[in-house]
Formats: sequence, C-alpha cells, structure tokens
Amino acid sequence: MLKNLEQESKPIPKPIPIDTAQFANLSDGERKIRGLSKEVQLIFLETNKPPIVAFQGGSKRVSYDFPKNVTPKLLTSTHNHPNIYWGGTFSQQDIISLSQNPAIGMKRVVGRKIEGTYIAIATDKADYDGLLKQILEDEIMLEVKSYKRSMLALGEFWQDEKPTDDQDKIARQSKRSRQEGTGVLVTYYKKILPEYGFVYVRDKKGR
Repeated sequence: MLKNLEQESKPIPKPIPIDTAQFANLSDGERKIRGLSKEVQLIFLETNKPPIVAFQGGSKRVSYDFPKNVTPKLLTSTHNHPNIYWGGTFSQQDIISLSQNPAIGMKRVVGRKIEGTYIAIATDKADYDGLLKQILEDEIMLEVKSYKRSMLALGEFWQDEKPTDDQDKIARQSKRSRQEGTGVLVTYYKKILPEYGFVYVRDKKGR
C-alpha cells in the first residue's frame, strides 16, 4: 500500500498529493502504481530520480494542472490505468491532457501487468495545438467506436459460453472486452500521433 493513498472508492475530482519519496525513480514508480485500484500520476524532471510531484485521483481519472511557463518537453508524466474499460493505452482525455501541456516531453500509461506500458514521445516536430484540435474532433467518435467494439466482444464471448458465476470465465470475458476496446484506440493513436510529431510505442518489458 502506498503512503497517503486514500481508500475512498468514489472518483476524486481534485488531485490528492502523496509522498514522492516512496518512488526511487520512473521504473520503481511504475512498478508500484501498476495494478492499483486508483489512478496515481507521477511527474519527473529526471527519470533516474524521485518524481517532483505525485498525486492520486479517482478510480477512473486523475488530472493535474501543470505549472505554466515550464520549458517545453522538459517533464515526463506517467500514470496507471486500473479502469477495466480503457485498458492499457491512453484514453482520449490522456491525449487531450498531453496536447494541452507542452511541458510534457514524454507521457506514459501503465496498464495491467500483461499489458506493459504505452508511451507517447514528443519529437522536434511535435504539434501540440494540432493534436488537441484533432483529438477534440474525434473524441466522441472514438468513445462510441471503442465502446461498441468492447460490447461486441462480450456478445461474441457469451455466444460460446453459458452464463456462469465462474470467476475464471468472468475474468476471461473482462480481458477480451478490454483488449478489443483498447485495440480501437491503439489503431487510432498509431495513425494520428505520428502525424502530429509524436512517437507512439508500447514497452512490453515494462511489466
């Protein structure tokens, strides 16, 4: 259990600061926040040192107002995804946050252990404003498409499975639904992020 991590189950609208000293560096921080039931965000000035800011959000979202007038691409931001819906990769809100904060040079999201870590890295050609405009235009379309794909996967699963209280089968159902919904977003980000000067990769070793 992380120090200062609140136990409240409802989403928390404002970020709650937690102890930064418990995270030795980026790798240690991601290892500790992976699999938590709440979203925790860590912001690093140097990835081989503890974060300069650490805070907890709710079970579905964590948001933070980055300081203004920070040198562009100076910071690395990482957070976890406990939410079953979004899966391992970035939600649309994650990309909106990235595009609104040019101080972020690298944004990372930690999925469940089997999913690894998804990473967006700003290049010299990064167009934050252009990316923001694009993701806002596509936000609703993406949400609907990923939700439909996720629900379709559930239907396909239960065509071959009878209703059950078996927790293993329910876990497989959850995994398949999550993967299908995530796949829609991954396909979109692979196309859009490079168009606006961002590298989009998955670190399978970051588990």
